[in-house]
Amino acid sequence: MPERRPLTLLAAVGVAIALAGCTPTATAPTGSPSPSSTSVAPSPLRPVFPDPFDATSAGMESTRLGDAIEAAVPTASIVYADKHDQLVAATAKAQSYFGVLRAITLSPSIDPVATAGSIVTKLKAAGWMQLSSKDTGGVHLVTLSSGSLASESWFAVVSGDPSTPGQSVVVVQLASPDLP
Repeated sequence: MPERRPLTLLAAVGVAIALAGCTPTATAPTGSPSPSSTSVAPSPLRPVFPDPFDATSAGMESTRLGDAIEAAVPTASIVYADKHDQLVAATAKAQSYFGVLRAITLSPSIDPVATAGSIVTKLKAAGWMQLSSKDTGGVHLVTLSSGSLASESWFAVVSGDPSTPGQSVVVVQLASPDLP
């Protein structure tokens, strides 16, 4: 019996290949893209994976992206934007990456949860994927990824915190892909 199993498996693979019609064809696409195309238009909210990818290029792209996300908040709403961009050193458990933190203090009358939601909506429209959403103690927290390939995707956490009366704060945290 053990000898029949490899033969059966080989026959099944052969039948699957035959049924799939695996014959190479070299046809070029014709016409123009249809309007129903699902591709995402270029956006300043979309990271561009640099070539070469190193600490300097990851830093430049991460900072540019942080600035673009901050620019998605109406300037009249911003009281102060605290900016921290830095190379995060590797540890025994994680590789190094470039991190960006934007703590944006808004006018007290501005709803930080609605503002964070607006940022998330704009990121998703630019092609980011929402990974999770959580409300804890009034703080709205959303995690996103710029793509499905971890080695080339930025990771973002956007939060709106109305927990301190009179202090509306939105926080955006970005992490570049791991550096080589």
